Amino acid sequence: MALSKDKKKAIVEELKADFKGAASVVFAAFQGVTAGETTSFRRALKEKGVKYKVVKKSLLSLALAGGPFSGEAPVLAGQISIAFGNDPLAPAREVFLVGRKLEGRVSILGGIFEGRFVGKKEMEEIALIPPKEILLGQFVHIIHSPIRRLAAVLSEVVKIKS
Repeated sequence: MALSKDKKKAIVEELKADFKGAASVVFAAFQGVTAGETTSFRRALKEKGVKYKVVKKSLLSLALAGGPFSGEAPVLAGQISIAFGNDPLAPAREVFLVGRKLEGRVSILGGIFEGRFVGKKEMEEIALIPPKEILLGQFVHIIHSPIRRLAAVLSEVVKIKS
């Protein structure tokens, strides 16, 4: 069923608003994903604060045209969906994990990060950055490690001297 011009304009305006309010946007291709799988990973994405929409390429290109994004938009082939959210890393990470879970039937094509278009490779690298909590834990471990070693050395010195 064809969409009316008014409905298309509303979708384009909605996409522009989504892009404006999002910290990052991921463009993903999907092929052979069942309705049940789509519903389950939409719920999983929603729990992580990531919104997911399936969009027509023509409407997506209209929404991106003339936008404040620098660089060249990635080539979008196949059926396209977008994931976006307030966390700059979560959309890429969650779509990447879904793609691994669904054995490559969902794949990252590129996205928008820090106001510029990025390609597939860079968006996948962003997806591999651990969550903030894990990074903070690693930082604390790095800072704590030299202190722990110093304490162990001093303990051994005390044992030798006594």
